[in-house]
Amino acid sequence: MKNRFSLRKFKGDDRLGLTLMELLVVMAILSVLIALLLPAVKNMREGARRAECVHNLKQIASALFTYASDHDGMLPPVSTSWPPPGQDYTWGKAIWEYAGYSSSAFQFKVFDLCQLPPAKGKNIFRCPSMKFAVKNPRANEINSNKFSYGLNSGPLTMAADLPWSARWTTPIRLNLATYATRTVMVAEVSFPLGDWSGYNEYWGLISHTAGANFLFYDGHVEWMSLSTVPTSASDTFWSGK
Repeated sequence: MKNRFSLRKFKGDDRLGLTLMELLVVMAILSVLIALLLPAVKNMREGARRAECVHNLKQIASALFTYASDHDGMLPPVSTSWPPPGQDYTWGKAIWEYAGYSSSAFQFKVFDLCQLPPAKGKNIFRCPSMKFAVKNPRANEINSNKFSYGLNSGPLTMAADLPWSARWTTPIRLNLATYATRTVMVAEVSFPLGDWSGYNEYWGLISHTAGANFLFYDGHVEWMSLSTVPTSASDTFWSGK
C-alpha cells in the first residue's frame, strides 16, 4: 500500500527567510513605533512624578496647618535668619517633625539639599522632577537647585510695613490670606522663599511639562502652566488680597 503522505522537498532556491528589503521595512516600522511610544512613556513617567509632587504638597499642607494650630494660627517664617545660613534655619526644618520625621533624621545640614543623591534625599520636601539647574523664562538668573518648594510670604509683605529682611523672618498669620482659595501658600521654586520675587525674579521653578504645582491657603493643590502664573506681586495669587 502506497503511503498517502509525502514530505515536501525544498529546492535549493526556496527562501525560508526575509529578504534585505523586507528586513529594512520591518526595521523602519519598528523605528516609527518606538518614536511614537517614547513620548507616551515619557509623559507617563512625568505624570507619575507630578502626582508624587502633589502628594508631597498635600503632606506639607497638613504639616503647616498642624504647626499653625500649635502656634496661634501662625505659619513659620520663611527663615529665622536672612539669608538663611543653612536649611536648619528654614520653614522646612520648622515643620520637619510635624511632617512625621524624627529630629535626628533631619538630613540636610548644608544649604544644597538637592545635591544629595535621590535615595538619600527622598522626602516630601524634594520634588521627584527636581533638576539640578532650572531657569524660569522670566527669571534673570540661573540657580543651582537648593529647594523644591518655597513658602509664600506675600500676604505678610502686603499686610505690614516691615524692613526688607523682616518680611522673611517674621511668622505668617494664616488669616492674612483673605482669599484662601486663590492665594498660593507653597510654590515650586528652588529657594525657600516662594513669593512673587522667589518665583519670578531670581530662582526659577521646577518644571512639570511647562508648569508647576502650587499649594493654596485652603489646602488644595493645583497644577498651573507657566504662562498663567500671575507676574505681579500685588495679585491676589501672591498677596492674598
